[in-house]
Amino acid sequence: MAAAAAITLLSAWGWRRGESWVWWTLALAAVAGFVPPVAAHLAIGYVDLWHLAPVPLGMALTATALTLSRPYLCAR
Repeated sequence: MAAAAAITLLSAWGWRRGESWVWWTLALAAVAGFVPPVAAHLAIGYVDLWHLAPVPLGMALTATALTLSRPYLCAR
């Protein structure tokens, strides 16, 4: 919940043209949020597709959002 609140606040008040730090913060937060669970599941061999289905969906949505927001947030 704390991460969700932080990301929501960052998106609400930091979202301005040329604020590339916002884009990078969100991108790094996505990496920190998705990589450890995937690595842990792969390491222990628990790769049930039903259990892991939300992960690729979340990754796809996050990648789409980052791709669409990059021209605006990283504008010079």
